[in-house]
Amino acid sequence: MVSLEPPAEYEDVVFDQLARLGADVEVLSPACLRARFRERAAAPAALYQADPREA
Repeated sequence: MVSLEPPAEYEDVVFDQLARLGADVEVLSPACLRARFRERAAAPAALYQADPREA
């Protein structure tokens, strides 16, 4: 496990870099960064919830 605390002014850069790691990364804080990851994960999760044969 690696822990880091990037400065808030680099949130966009940190998000872009960590998002490339997919499920291999867990953001514990700040809450705003966790929210961005939650939002990003919601779209593909919603896409795969329905069975395409039922559409």
